[in-house]
Amino acid sequence: MTNNIYLIKLALKNPTVNDDLIKIIRALGDFEIMIPGDNRKPDLLIYELAKNPERDFNMIQSLSIKGQLAMYF
Repeated sequence: MTNNIYLIKLALKNPTVNDDLIKIIRALGDFEIMIPGDNRKPDLLIYELAKNPERDFNMIQSLSIKGQLAMYF
């Protein structure tokens, strides 16, 4: 059986939510949370929309088209 580790990139504005989500993800196992400056391609991007969601969606779509994201939430 292969043990895959999935890379998770968090882009959250609320530090409390960010910290809580880190604790939950780490408790699940099989996931690695990327630190700022890590240039690897994440398997999953968890992104909190800002005041201009259209701009955010365009940025996410651009990253997806370029193959820099596998999945996003």
